[in-house]
Amino acid sequence: MKKISILLSALFISTQFAFAQGSSIEVIGEAEVAVEATGLLVEVSILTKEGSAEKALKETSDAVEDIVEYIFETPGIAKLATTGVSIEAEWNKKEEEYEYISVQTLTIRIDSILGYDEIMQDLAGKGINQISNITYLVEDEAGVRKALLAQAVANAKEKAEIIAKKSGTRVGGKVNVVEQTTENDLKLMKIIGELENSFVPSKVIIKSSVLVSYNM
Repeated sequence: MKKISILLSALFISTQFAFAQGSSIEVIGEAEVAVEATGLLVEVSILTKEGSAEKALKETSDAVEDIVEYIFETPGIAKLATTGVSIEAEWNKKEEEYEYISVQTLTIRIDSILGYDEIMQDLAGKGINQISNITYLVEDEAGVRKALLAQAVANAKEKAEIIAKKSGTRVGGKVNVVEQTTENDLKLMKIIGELENSFVPSKVIIKSSVLVSYNM
């Protein structure tokens, strides 16, 4: 009986030691920086609705020609891509007839955010009636994100060391590192002298976040 008790005690101590040796901690490391917005990408669309498909397509085509000419002649703006034109029929219950909707989308780059309002007003006058997928550009975003990633990992290590110290243990080597998806945030500023509700980003806040596991 005594022999069994000794064996069980040894097994318990061994299990405790293995748990202590194999324990780990997970921490989130974060870093961010605010940088100047240098320009933007934006998708703009021309949507026309007419009583015939031919008329809707022609109206869209004419508007696109005017817009492309405007982009070509205007400094600080460039057309990057154009989708094919789409056409679909929609039943108008009130008029009891079909209407035909034509849509074409262009992706444009505006080199200065301060020129955004004027350019978009001009484009609206030429038939643009939908705006979507605005992406603000910063200089060397890939390089900025690389530097932030290193800072985020260092931040995780610092947090782990604080927790370990409070727990009376030490941080071992990294077991696993997972980069988490983060979206850019914007700090907005009003454009003086422009439209009443006109705002542009004064800064783009780029973030990096990692989930790091450490041995303890």
